[in-house]
Formats: sequence, C-alpha cells, structure tokens
Amino acid sequence: DSLRAIAFDVYFALDGVAPVLGQEVATLNFGELSDALDFEADGYVVTITTSGDPADVLFVSSPATILARTDLVVTLFDGDANNTSPLVVRGLGVLGGAIPFHDLSASSTVQFLHTAKEMGTTDVYDDAALTSQILNGHAYRDLTADTPIAVGNNEYFYTPAGDTAVVSLDTNFTVTEGFHHRVTAVGTGGVYSTINSLLDRRSIDTAAKLLYFPSSNNFEFTDLYIVESGTTIDDQTPFRAGTASRVPNPAFELAPGSYDVYITGFLETVTIAGPFTLDVAVGDVVDMVVFDTDDPAVLEIVVFPNP
Repeated sequence: DSLRAIAFDVYFALDGVAPVLGQEVATLNFGELSDALDFEADGYVVTITTSGDPADVLFVSSPATILARTDLVVTLFDGDANNTSPLVVRGLGVLGGAIPFHDLSASSTVQFLHTAKEMGTTDVYDDAALTSQILNGHAYRDLTADTPIAVGNNEYFYTPAGDTAVVSLDTNFTVTEGFHHRVTAVGTGGVYSTINSLLDRRSIDTAAKLLYFPSSNNFEFTDLYIVESGTTIDDQTPFRAGTASRVPNPAFELAPGSYDVYITGFLETVTIAGPFTLDVAVGDVVDMVVFDTDDPAVLEIVVFPNP
C-alpha cells in the first residue's frame, strides 16, 4: 500500500552509484509497466525514490548479480508478515525463477525456542571460545523475541546456565536475507540438536492459519483433535492423526470459530493434553507448540503471541 498513492522513480545502477535526478530508469504509478531496457551483465542495486526527489529514498537494495542473456521483470510488492521490509523487490525471470533485491535497511531476524526439557536452562553463545553470550538463562518453554541476525552462516553454542565447561549443543544454520527465522532446541538424553526454520507468519484471507509443532520426547506420535467448543472427542475424527514429534508440519487452515483442542496418543482416545480453548478469526496466525511436562503421561499446549 505504501506506493499505491504516489508516483515513484526507479533507479537501476551499479553498486555505489547514488541516485541522480535524470538517471532514473522509470517513473511509475501503481500498476504501470515501463519500457524494456538493456543492461550489461553485472551487479545492480535497485533504488526507489519519490518521483522527482532522489534524496527521498523509499527503498535501496543490496546488490544482485544479473547474468548475460537474462530477461527480467523487476517488480515491486508490499511486504507481508514473512518479510522484514515493508517493500519487496524481485526480478522475475520470464522463464521462471526470481532474483531477490533485498532491502539493505531491513535485517533478517532470529528467535530461539527451547523444547529440550532434559537440557535444562542454558546460556547461548555465538562463538566457539564462549566469550560472546547472546542468551542468558534460556529456560525450557522460552521463546525469545525477534533479534537482528547477520546473513550467512551463524553458529551457536548452548551451555548449562552459568557453566562454560560443557557445550550441550553446537549448531549452525544459514540465514536467508530479509526473513524471520526460528532456532528450536530439541532432543533428550544428552543428544540435542536444533530445527532451524523460516517463520510462516503470512495470514490468509479466507481462514485462520495454524502452525503446529509437537516437541514431545515422551510421545513419538500423537493425534490432534480440534472440535467445536463445548463438545467432546467421542466419535470424532482427529483433525490430524499420527503427527510425528519434533518434525515441522505444514500450515493448517481453520475456519473461524471457537474450538477445544485435545491431544491423544496415536490411535488412542485417552486425552494427554486439553481441552485447550482456541478462538480464531479469519486472518489469524496461531503459533501452537506442544511440550512435555513433569508428568510423562501429560503434555502441555502453548500458543505464543505473534510479534
């Protein structure tokens, strides 16, 4: 919506070349398409400014390499909840594929989720020497806030809280520019790892979205029931049967309404979690995680608020 009401200038230039009035490659209103232009193969930056004012920069990208004999339609989109920038620019290939032009001012982010109960409360470092602590007292069931993170490979070391003599978990993952990420600690019995994922926060226009992650070490497979509020699961079919623990699920759609959520063992009817009240409206994104408790026969359902 940020570009719908104004005319804007588009600059497509080599890295380090500042926008100068008269060197814009297009002046556009929403919905318009410029004439085709030819460029040499090289690394290019997209800069968007208010029309006629190169100092009023609305967007500037990191450089993207454009190969010879490449046909692109460089297109502007409004960012959504999955993007860290309010504007998204993509070079769409006429034969498929896309080249991202990432917003230089919008950092990628990471959050940490602790689902490894037996690992206990931890500290987290981002260097092998354990001198750069990024999390202090990261407890079981904790989900941290979004934090900016450098693009590329990042390595993290988990230690028992207050004790750098032991590294409980060493993990690394590659950060995608312009997106939100989650590092989820999982495991039991001294064997720990992380699930590193892009967050799916984009809402949908016709239903609610359920993001569901069962993290239990006590139940390898469970059935998920989502029933109309006030009803039981007797003679009901599971919403999802046989969901595997510690395995990410695709997003599920939910019609708007009031529900009770139950979890049972796989192909069993004994409730091990719930009823958990869940009220959803169109466009909601529900971030639901299932945790072990001190009772190995009972699980806990937690819904985390969206940022």
